[in-house]
Amino acid sequence: MSTPLYQELSAPAQLPSGGHAGLWYDRFFNEYEHNFLNVPNGGKSAWIKTVTSRSCGSSDALTEHAGRLAQLTAAIGGAFRVYRATTYFVTGMGNSHPIENGLTWHHTLGTPYLPGSAVKGLVRAVVETAYEGADRDQILKRWFGTTEKGDVAEQAGALIFMDALPIEPVILHNAIMTPHMDDWYLNGQKGGSDPRQIPGDWHAPVPIPYLVTKNISLVFAIAARDPADSALVKEAFQALDHGLAYLGAGGKTAIGYGLMVQDASKEQKLRSKIEGHLDKIRREGITNLLSPEQLEIHKLGERLEAVRAAPSAGDASNSVLLSDIMDLLERARDWATEDRQALVTLVKAGKDKKFLVSKNKDKDFKQALNTLV
Repeated sequence: MSTPLYQELSAPAQLPSGGHAGLWYDRFFNEYEHNFLNVPNGGKSAWIKTVTSRSCGSSDALTEHAGRLAQLTAAIGGAFRVYRATTYFVTGMGNSHPIENGLTWHHTLGTPYLPGSAVKGLVRAVVETAYEGADRDQILKRWFGTTEKGDVAEQAGALIFMDALPIEPVILHNAIMTPHMDDWYLNGQKGGSDPRQIPGDWHAPVPIPYLVTKNISLVFAIAARDPADSALVKEAFQALDHGLAYLGAGGKTAIGYGLMVQDASKEQKLRSKIEGHLDKIRREGITNLLSPEQLEIHKLGERLEAVRAAPSAGDASNSVLLSDIMDLLERARDWATEDRQALVTLVKAGKDKKFLVSKNKDKDFKQALNTLV
């Protein structure tokens, strides 16, 4: 096992738990022979197995990133949808890598993804090949900025295509391609009688491993550059639906890779997760602005609300809550007047509705409240 790093640098022997799978896969390849020129038989498959034995990507980070994408898209009048792959999905196979086939990794999330440029290319391909209207050229120029791909754009396209990102950790798999006549593919068209360059059954197949994903779910987002063009977003998604269903996204689409369908169930779950995440951010943003006394009041309010939502917590839970309130009332004697008043108001509003005070403690409870008024 050889790693092309200086000897004094100690590279990890395996992908650390929670580590960036893409960084590991692209930069820490250690299956070279000692001359760093060749990879022994089995070395490529062994390296692929270092990332196929676990999921890659953090669920929390993916949800947070999807939330940011949703907020950005909504702010500029766009929309997002979730699509699930029904076949293998791979992208970036042309990227340079010692095992001959690379993969496009997200720089911060550590997962495979589909760049926005590829999404744009897929939608454009649908318009070019499947749309038969007389205004096709006008649509191409309006949506993408040019009528032909090689033209110099006179204007920016009306649509913005975001990167398509996974919504949950991704499981990677090892796939194999087996070219039987590689010399024929490379040099056969030049002619000649060299038997190595003539297609035939005497060629030895050379298995080449590569990474793929299976059942990956991606969130696609499209927005209009100008709010006046927001109606185009729906039309663009119609084209994207067609492209994902019949053309495929990413690499190896000629053999059926990259086909996807919209997944309404996962889309709804993602929306709920995003909303919950945004609520958490809003709450944390509020608490960061509170004084220590206000933070105590805020936390008590959350506990009282939880009791109201689940009134069957039991006497033991009620006793603990009451004890904590009494301790807080005692400590609040040194608070500023407005903070004491806010605490008294909160406790009075919760009494008898969200927690119970036994008769033998009612006198002490009222006295503790009165000392703060």
